[in-house]
Amino acid sequence: MNAGIGARIPRAARWAMVAVTVAYILPAPLTTSFGVKDYPPSGPAAVAIPLGLAIIALQLRNSFSAIRGERPRGAYLSLLALVVLTYLPLRWFWYGEWLGVQVAVIASASMLLPRWPAVAVFAAAVIGTDVVDVRSLSGQPAGTVLNWVGLDTMAWFLGWLAVYGCVPLVRLVDELRGARTELAELAVGRERLRVSRLSMDVVDSGNDFSQDPKFTEAVAHKVYFGPVYFRKESEPYITMAVVHGGKGGVTVAEVRQALGTTRKYLLPLLGHLDATGVTRRRGDVRVAGPKLPAP
Repeated sequence: MNAGIGARIPRAARWAMVAVTVAYILPAPLTTSFGVKDYPPSGPAAVAIPLGLAIIALQLRNSFSAIRGERPRGAYLSLLALVVLTYLPLRWFWYGEWLGVQVAVIASASMLLPRWPAVAVFAAAVIGTDVVDVRSLSGQPAGTVLNWVGLDTMAWFLGWLAVYGCVPLVRLVDELRGARTELAELAVGRERLRVSRLSMDVVDSGNDFSQDPKFTEAVAHKVYFGPVYFRKESEPYITMAVVHGGKGGVTVAEVRQALGTTRKYLLPLLGHLDATGVTRRRGDVRVAGPKLPAP
């Protein structure tokens, strides 16, 4: 995946969220304005469509804020505005055409309110709608009423799932892209963490080690050993690098091959490194010890 495609995916996810939100909310103002088969329009398009667009705008404002992990300014006023724009027009519009915009109320409540108040809003909206359905189906067989109420409840749940569910999906896309960026920085040799007993720890320095033998040789051969040197002319040091995710250590044979020496000289050196805590022996493998300094 190249950088251009990687940058387009989050934008595509946001546009998909916008499309889903519009697809679930806009049909109600359109049917209210122009009617559907066997049902005439119940409100003028000059009123219903602007109201519907205002509801969509408020819902998208709440959705984009939720993607950023925050609540918009005046969150409760925003929710109150949605409630007013949704339920006040029912004094003039037929509920069967207009009430579809209610999905914005239950979705925004989940974004703006704590868990249980949001659940209460969802339950109140769905139960209120079911009560209206039961009253409108008065005289129908009980099975018909129950089927209608069940289908209506499922429709509200699916609408909430679609509009609200887009938010965690877009956030997941953003997190995956961020993780991919971090992995890409690691892959090109950018320093992310330095821990040392000789100097201050450093986080996200961004130092470029992509051309350093500590990185290139470790990537090519899974392990790298630098030359032995002395600190303060008495303390022997050696730089070792191991590819992360490998077997987690090196054998005597690998060290001998990397340094081009023999076991006669190598074993005393490794024994000294073990004794001083620079390395730690685990069976036939040596791993980094607590006193191994950072590069």
